[in-house]
Amino acid sequence: MKFDDEMKSVHKNAIKPACAECGFSAFNVAEREHNDDIIDKIISEIKTSHFIVADFTGNNAGVYYEAGYAKGLGLPVIKTCKKS
Repeated sequence: MKFDDEMKSVHKNAIKPACAECGFSAFNVAEREHNDDIIDKIISEIKTSHFIVADFTGNNAGVYYEAGYAKGLGLPVIKTCKKS
């Protein structure tokens, strides 16, 4: 998902609780401190995931890339987007 305040709220109030209810721990790479290149960090985290939630709100090109990468690894990709 794109990095902005609206999406932080969606992650905190919807995605994270939904994943927790199903026994998974969701996180956004922006929540963790690291010194890595952000793209390298995202790719690294995708490799160790059971699935990813990709939010396409705002048509962020990175989200399309990351979802495709996960799909190419055979990971389930849960797609979300703001209705409007």
